[in-house]
Amino acid sequence: MVTPRAMMAFALDCKRWSEETQNASDREIIMQVSKTWLDTALHIQRRIALGDELAMPDLRTKLN
Repeated sequence: MVTPRAMMAFALDCKRWSEETQNASDREIIMQVSKTWLDTALHIQRRIALGDELAMPDLRTKLN
């Protein structure tokens, strides 16, 4: 299962990659990906803090 912590780490990786790229268009896309991962992680953390159960804790089980 991908945890909010792992999502945040990936968001930080994306931010670092965006800073390393020379192409402005690529940089913008990578930053959007970073923002999406970070927003998703924060949303999940808020739901957990409120005591909500995640509707589907592991999507991989649905793919089999």
